Amino acid sequence: MRKESLKTKKEKKELIRKLNSKSEKNIRYKAYLDERKSLTNATLEESKLFDIYILTLASGALGLSLTFINKITPNPKDLFMLIIAWSSFCISMCLTLFSFLVSQDACLKQIEINEEDLEDSKKDTKNTHENKLTIWVRRLNIISIISFIIGVIFLISFTIYNL
Repeated sequence: MRKESLKTKKEKKELIRKLNSKSEKNIRYKAYLDERKSLTNATLEESKLFDIYILTLASGALGLSLTFINKITPNPKDLFMLIIAWSSFCISMCLTLFSFLVSQDACLKQIEINEEDLEDSKKDTKNTHENKLTIWVRRLNIISIISFIIGVIFLISFTIYNL
């Protein structure tokens, strides 16, 4: 009887240890999920701000250059640099707007991928799903920045040349 009691106590201690271990893992996992959610929200907010700033700056530069031509240099010497600047700003704005649409599709695709991953985890199969649309959103944003910078360079060059 005494041996059974000792064995039961050991089993109880082992069970308590396992439960504590699982509880600790759950707490760490919850903390991980909370941090991930926070970072995801921050990333989304930064993405919104980026798009707003690019659109605002590019359209502002277009407006500024129109004012410059009308008020300061009504007869500009060389329009080639100005045309490249305007084209670059327009391309930058169009790419940013297009990235909105691709980003929406990327979010919908990610929902599908997450659902597939959840199903795969239930079946114990390896999930190899990748959202290629997120790569395209990133590329569109990078090209938009490059186009904006080109526009700024040519607008500054045009301004200096015509002063």
